[in-house]
Amino acid sequence: MKKSLLALAALSAIAGAASAQSSVTISGVIDVGLEKSTATALQMAASKMATSNLTFKGVEDLGNGWKAGFTLSHEFTGDNGDSGANAVTSTSTTTIPTGTVINGTATTAPITATTTTTTTTPNTAAAPAGGTGFGNFGSWVGLSNASYGSLDVGTVFTTTFKNHQTPNGTKGGSNSNAYKVLAFDACDPGAAGTAAATSCAHVFSRNTVQYNSPSIGGLSASLDVVFPETFVNTPNPTTTPEHGHTFGLKYVAGPVDVRTAVDRGLGKDKDLVLLSASVDLGAVKLFANFENGQVRASAAATKTSAYLVGLRAPIGAAGSIWAHIGTAAEASTYIDTTGGATVPSNVSVLGLGYQHKLSARTSLYGNYGTYKNGDSAKDKTDVGFGVAHTF
Repeated sequence: MKKSLLALAALSAIAGAASAQSSVTISGVIDVGLEKSTATALQMAASKMATSNLTFKGVEDLGNGWKAGFTLSHEFTGDNGDSGANAVTSTSTTTIPTGTVINGTATTAPITATTTTTTTTPNTAAAPAGGTGFGNFGSWVGLSNASYGSLDVGTVFTTTFKNHQTPNGTKGGSNSNAYKVLAFDACDPGAAGTAAATSCAHVFSRNTVQYNSPSIGGLSASLDVVFPETFVNTPNPTTTPEHGHTFGLKYVAGPVDVRTAVDRGLGKDKDLVLLSASVDLGAVKLFANFENGQVRASAAATKTSAYLVGLRAPIGAAGSIWAHIGTAAEASTYIDTTGGATVPSNVSVLGLGYQHKLSARTSLYGNYGTYKNGDSAKDKTDVGFGVAHTF
């Protein structure tokens, strides 16, 4: 009896140790507010300070400093729970000409037949950068070791995206956030100056192996390799198998953070070179980004250069303000998403915002911004506010 109790106690201890070595956490954000933009009525707006998402993360201690882990994250719009899919109704008309024989009798006048079809397709104007499927905000599994770095496989945030540094991420007004000049927005050339352009999606890359080195003296490196499978990194999947790679460096020394990335083809025939820096002075943190991009194999012949600078400063114990200004030169459909017949020579944005923390998890915020692209008819102004809760 005593031996049985000892064996049971030993098994319980082993099971307890094993369970302590593995954990799964559930977290996320819900961000909803209101926004008024030029030529648009006051309406609900989501994810203007943080991206609404539901995230599952797991980690297992393998021993000897090694860990296995996974991330499965899904982005949605907080005001309606949508992931970017919507119902689209299309109408087609067929005309049967005069003299067509139907059931042995020739028609004496044209006959018109109309067919209406409703299908559910990705909403490309509002779909998340990672697409509309579950796991669109990242889905990867990997191994890590503090001495050797980490290796992740799946749909990952690209090194290009992670090495940008802006005072409010990519958030702010719908038309005046950092997306509008940096290479996260439309950059797959369609008809010149039209909304046919689709996202080049430097935010995520699928079918990817990503290595992140440990930091040595403040210097670390990252490498993304995308395998040549059908590249469905955007709400509009391509049918051509493509691949690409990105190499990035990051150097952190006290308040100074300098990063660079060279992106070759992760955004479907897109090349991008990035340099960013930030310095935290205590009373204010300053940010700067410069990038040079090129679309290959395109009649649109789009070479672009862009910059965005900004700052963020605390206001009291619970508040902070941020501001950015940026320009993208020679911005054809590579940058512009406002539509129209004329390709603008440049795009510029101004963004301002305030965040007030009600608690460690809940914040109120307000945004203001302007967008200009050389055509006053397409200039836009954003004013909005909202609440974001992290769980």
